[in-house]
Amino acid sequence: MSSLLELQSAKAFIAKSGLEGTMGIQPIVANGIVTSTNMKLGAYTIAAQPIAPALLSVLATGVGGNDTMGTIVFVGTDIYDQPLTETVTPIAGTTVYTINMFKTVTSVTGAGWVINVTNDTIVIGAAGIVAPTGYYFSSLIITAAAVVASQTNVSGFVSAPLSTLTSLAVTTYPIKSTALAFTSGQGIVTLARI
Repeated sequence: MSSLLELQSAKAFIAKSGLEGTMGIQPIVANGIVTSTNMKLGAYTIAAQPIAPALLSVLATGVGGNDTMGTIVFVGTDIYDQPLTETVTPIAGTTVYTINMFKTVTSVTGAGWVINVTNDTIVIGAAGIVAPTGYYFSSLIITAAAVVASQTNVSGFVSAPLSTLTSLAVTTYPIKSTALAFTSGQGIVTLARI
């Protein structure tokens, strides 16, 4: 059975169980949306869409002297298929994330960028997930062995973060988190109201 079918089966099972809802989680893919290219003014070529709704990451790398970064404008849809626009200001050598999760990305546009000596480069990818306002993640169902890059626990919840484990086997883990990011594997989180 493919990972996609496993994800769909798990989502259907959870929805039938009457829980608040589910969200898919995928590995961080640093160049999954825009592959490494020179920074520019105007539209970037979109290489692929997020596998599941995710925060987007922007990494600019200085080449031959730091350029004036300007901004990157993302246009797409949110987890509810509603139109979503967000502007991010890159920082040379640092990964910057969107505040909102994008289900689809219809355009990525650079504005205000000024070259110094040589074009800086940029990659845009899919990162982790955050719980919608008023919710937290109450469990994590691993559908393909995974490694957690980062985890933000709900304040006051005492538990060793899953990111301390070298790998998560295919099973269900009780958690109480508001944000998760994977470096590998796939999973589904269940939502509960705060």
